[in-house]
Amino acid sequence: MITNSQLLLDSLPEGVLQVDKEGYIKYTNQSMVKLTGYQPDELLNKHISTLYVKNDSLKSEFELDVARKTGQFISEGWKKRKDGSEFWSEFVITSFKDSNEIISGFTCTLRNFSERKERDLELRKSEEQYRLMVETVRDYAIFMLDATGHIITWNEGARLTKGYSKNEIIGKHFSIFYTSKDLDDKKPERELKIAVATGKYEEEGWRVKKNGSVFWANVVITPLFNEVNKLIGFFKGDEGYY
Repeated sequence: MITNSQLLLDSLPEGVLQVDKEGYIKYTNQSMVKLTGYQPDELLNKHISTLYVKNDSLKSEFELDVARKTGQFISEGWKKRKDGSEFWSEFVITSFKDSNEIISGFTCTLRNFSERKERDLELRKSEEQYRLMVETVRDYAIFMLDATGHIITWNEGARLTKGYSKNEIIGKHFSIFYTSKDLDDKKPERELKIAVATGKYEEEGWRVKKNGSVFWANVVITPLFNEVNKLIGFFKGDEGYY
């Protein structure tokens, strides 16, 4: 007999399992069928590890144990369909108790995050390609600063232009490239403030190399913000004229 609660679970877009206290499946909703390819009777009395990839065979027991102790376990990872194909998902295991406050089973929800995972992988691939491209540029100094002006990346062009290796300069404040007069005038701090206020700072001026010599450079500083418009750093490009 189908209960009202099961009718409600069948209407949910995410896959839902109800399992006993040992992790054996007692109910599967229709969305779980669509996600995994298993019919309800094919999963009935099977352990939830049936949905885990081979290398995660012990992971289900760990996750159930955490859910027993804390009430819930949330993870992202690969899950397996009936045909053997894998998909990236969020899996939530929530324990429930009987009238005596003893854990009697779990409700598990499964959401397919494959599209998001693919977007993340493509983004990482693009970022890696961009990083490799930037690092090999030799004619232009390109590097990033954190929100306080400390250097966090360093390309080959920056090494050739300014004379510092990556190990020597990462973590240093970018004011190290300014003349003593500019430092006295607090020019580095002022440039960052202008970049934040206007969206970009650009000028030509004297900069200092590692060996103490100066060179004339075209400088561009662009602020970087995250999705909630919080400043997270600066992108800086210098082209030197010798």
